[in-house]
Amino acid sequence: MGKKKQAINKLNELLYKIPGLTKFDRYNSEYWLWKDEVKDTIENFFSKDSDEYKRFKGSGLIIVNHSIPEKERYFKDLTDDERKIKSIINRQDTIKKYRKLMNLSKSIPNKIWSELKDFTARIIAIFFAEKTK
Repeated sequence: MGKKKQAINKLNELLYKIPGLTKFDRYNSEYWLWKDEVKDTIENFFSKDSDEYKRFKGSGLIIVNHSIPEKERYFKDLTDDERKIKSIINRQDTIKKYRKLMNLSKSIPNKIWSELKDFTARIIAIFFAEKTK
């Protein structure tokens, strides 16, 4: 299994843990262990300089709106994390489909060119066969 496929599988596993995290609050170590595992997975499979890592980590700027209850902020953070992980997974799927399409589009002109050469060779052979009769 390729490295990117392993990453997607691991990120999907981590997505499935989110419902279990909703019974905690942000101060519970389970949430932070999970979040670190997500970051480590992205860093290990894609690198710290990758778009995927930057997408998950965000801007680094944290603005806390104290008018929103703590539990509601925690759910919002979980929802944002879920959205970011799904975005990374979808991006990888899109890249894979694009590469497959590009490989296909490269092979089509080669196939057409090959068939055109064969056709031309047959026409020339028929022409010379008729000429030599």
